[in-house]
Amino acid sequence: MLTAHSNRNHVVCATEKSIAYQLRDVVNMVNEDAGVAPKTIRADGGPARDSFLMQFTADLLEIELQVAVVQNCSALGAAIVGMLGTDPVPGWTSWPSCRVKQQRIDRKWTRAPLEAT
Repeated sequence: MLTAHSNRNHVVCATEKSIAYQLRDVVNMVNEDAGVAPKTIRADGGPARDSFLMQFTADLLEIELQVAVVQNCSALGAAIVGMLGTDPVPGWTSWPSCRVKQQRIDRKWTRAPLEAT
């Protein structure tokens, strides 16, 4: 909760938690509307480098969170699709052969065990 006494750290923490709560809302909608309960979520981009955000999200969603080696998989995916027709890399002639290179996992987060009190 932000108050008049909140400082920069409180604002940053609230911002990071809001990302996790929004992701939880999306996962819940997918689960309710499509009947699909993901067991793993993959993250990339700048926020994926934030250990607090990744652990908080894994704790909140109670599923494994994986961070790719490639920091921006969206850009890599677009580049791969553009290359498929030109064959600049021998062996990269289909999407499945490219996906293996794109999906290497750098770090994983799982729900932290609750401490006994």
